[in-house]
Amino acid sequence: MNQACKRVFMVRPAAFGYNAETAETNAFQKPIVPIDNPQQSALDEFDQLVFQLQQEGADVLVYQDTNQPVKPDAVFPNNWVGLHDKRIRAYYPMLAKNRRLERNAAVVAFLDEHLPAQKILDYSDYELQNEAMEGTGSLIFDYLNKRVFASKSLRTQPEIMLRVSNDLGFEPILFDAFDTSGNAYYHTNVILSIGTKYALICSDAIPESQRDLVLESLKFPGRTIIPISQQQVDAFAGNVLEISNSNDENLIVISQTAIDALQDEQIAVLQRSGLLLIANIPVIESIGGGSVRCMLAEIRD
Repeated sequence: MNQACKRVFMVRPAAFGYNAETAETNAFQKPIVPIDNPQQSALDEFDQLVFQLQQEGADVLVYQDTNQPVKPDAVFPNNWVGLHDKRIRAYYPMLAKNRRLERNAAVVAFLDEHLPAQKILDYSDYELQNEAMEGTGSLIFDYLNKRVFASKSLRTQPEIMLRVSNDLGFEPILFDAFDTSGNAYYHTNVILSIGTKYALICSDAIPESQRDLVLESLKFPGRTIIPISQQQVDAFAGNVLEISNSNDENLIVISQTAIDALQDEQIAVLQRSGLLLIANIPVIESIGGGSVRCMLAEIRD
């Protein structure tokens, strides 16, 4: 079992923009950004990231989003779909009603053609109760320890997390994590990234009564825990993904915003873990409220 996936699924956006509905639970979104054409800027950032990934030998499956219905957050597919080991495909429930449109017949047909599933796990019925579990935004899988981590929020409901962990055969590690204003972080993947030889985590966000359990659960031979501050979290320093290229080399995909926020010693640990692939995506980060990890849905086949 490898921590790094060998392929990723990405959605090229057709109507990227500020989503007022998701902003209610995502403090990372910024409604006023001096950009004349955010859609074109997002496309440029998206295409450049795909180019960088392919140049480094990564296998990228790209789906072109449809114009209708309008889906401002389509660039973040890892929230509604999980492409898990043994060709298990999971459909995860979304909190925002307009994000549920991202899971539609056209994109499902595309996945059926290119990544036929052996088994479907459909959790989307939880949306009828307005309960959510937003894929690998909510769930951080540690494939080496067979554990899955999740911080509770309106987008990460404990009941669903426990069901998913049981269905996929992972030990659940459920905890709280709060920002400096005392609000729950909207997604676990802004405060935690697990690689083969590193784990980035903002342990300061976790209550002391739960902190040791989380940190102990992350330990694995050869893995270094890299603490990050809440200020670094605000710069997406935890929103990072390790993938493997065609030469079985590990690539650590991270944004320029995150790199600028990290200290030299933190970057050095990441560089010992793999080649840093640095993406410049300020428009997607500021308007969308998510960074590179949110753009990459792992394909774990």
